[in-house]
Amino acid sequence: MPQEKSETAKLSNIAAKLVATPITIKVKAGAEGRLFGSVTVSDIAEAIHVPGVDKRKIILSTPIKQTGRHTANIRLHPDVTADVTIDVRAAKK
Repeated sequence: MPQEKSETAKLSNIAAKLVATPITIKVKAGAEGRLFGSVTVSDIAEAIHVPGVDKRKIILSTPIKQTGRHTANIRLHPDVTADVTIDVRAAKK
């Protein structure tokens, strides 16, 4: 049990850091901010750079097909989740 509590505490710290810092993803976009394709959970997992966070733990309520700020839910543990901000920006041409 003590090991599980320390693991949960460690994951809670990771969750707090993820919530505090928006994740910026630069993608190709059209004139009105529409994306060529969409931002996937794989793109988000790659941008996070946190060990133990893979695409299967990231949940998007709707597909990201527009530039701007979006929210994704990350399940680090059954008791630890984080709602992170995804800042999608158009890449410079």
